[in-house]
Amino acid sequence: MLRIATAWHRPQTGAAFLSEIHTLGQERHGLTWQPLTETAPLFIDQYAEHARALPRWVDLGLQAAAWLPLGDYEGARYLLLVTRLDQAQAWQDGDRALMQAAEQLIQQALDRQTRLQQIKQVASLDPLTQLGNRWAFDAALLQLDSTGQDFAALMLDIDGLKRLNDREGHARGDQLLATFGQLLKREFRLSDEMYRVGGDEVVILLRQPHLPGTAELERRLHAVLSALKAAEFTDIDISVGGAQRGSRAVSAATVIEEADAQMYRVKRQHHGDRSGGHPTQLERRLS
Repeated sequence: MLRIATAWHRPQTGAAFLSEIHTLGQERHGLTWQPLTETAPLFIDQYAEHARALPRWVDLGLQAAAWLPLGDYEGARYLLLVTRLDQAQAWQDGDRALMQAAEQLIQQALDRQTRLQQIKQVASLDPLTQLGNRWAFDAALLQLDSTGQDFAALMLDIDGLKRLNDREGHARGDQLLATFGQLLKREFRLSDEMYRVGGDEVVILLRQPHLPGTAELERRLHAVLSALKAAEFTDIDISVGGAQRGSRAVSAATVIEEADAQMYRVKRQHHGDRSGGHPTQLERRLS
């Protein structure tokens, strides 16, 4: 289905026609769908006489129409539609030149917006793990503080990265981090925000209204750890700490500090007894 947005219309344009514009996306047999598969503009001087004209548009006074394809941007196809009502007048050369100039300006604006989005995305990503970076993480905390929204935070630390770097080299350690990022994105939802905030530390922000329970979180994290070991990162564990804001009037940074403190308690347990203990011990407040 097409999504229609009206950019401009004359004040005297009837409400019935404006309402009808927004039904275009449902009319696959109408003229609007044709330019979506083409790159050349389509100008119709006498709309009522066209074989694919929609009768109700004719009844509403549509005389001429022009469709100018704008291209694909961020997975969507854009199209500029210009209509002439109650004036039985063909599109003149000047009209066409003006519309094509508008087409170019809109394309330039869309190109610029796409580039800005790409730059923003690159600037907010950690290049190794393809998770969010520290800048993006700090921005997320500011947003959480501005809304006061309930959220939970998981602080993850890879136990064994330094040993791997020392034993097999930093290239192998980079492989571990890249694989870790891929596995986290596979096991967690798109709405779960993941950030690399240190050399071997990752934060996952889980927002309401769909906070998973402790058992589900442990299942996901255990799946990540199992996949790492299957990828021959056998001497690796994951220390995890969790905290939730709930109804408390505390800052997002405080929640992160609580999760971080618990993660270090779990990490010390790992160092004290590497033969036992579950790698994903979470506070009950996450349940």
